[in-house]
Amino acid sequence: MSAPRRQFERHCRSRDPLAVGSLLPALIGDPHRSAYHTSQQIHTMKKYSIRLLLACTIALVFSGCATSHHSCACDYKVIYGAHGIADLRLEVQIQKAAAEGWQVVSSGGGDEKPFVILCKPK
Repeated sequence: MSAPRRQFERHCRSRDPLAVGSLLPALIGDPHRSAYHTSQQIHTMKKYSIRLLLACTIALVFSGCATSHHSCACDYKVIYGAHGIADLRLEVQIQKAAAEGWQVVSSGGGDEKPFVILCKPK
């Protein structure tokens, strides 16, 4: 018979219900709570857990403040397409704008009045 089992049986025979409950975690193998930890050890573990949590929080805040902001000041331009005239077709206008350094940001209008919004970093 194992030592924790003998201790459990001895405490079961005693009339102290708290003594039985304090040995149950050791008997069933709960790694997080043991009957053999003193209140000082538990206090120390809580203190170091709080310090670790605080250090991680501070590191997270500082790493967030240290990252660069990806904001971009741009000039915007809207071009509209036309179906009939070859030089005003949307594809031709986009190719000309791309050669000048413009980038497509958004588009819309459907088939009737297509348009494209372009952005060029300053």
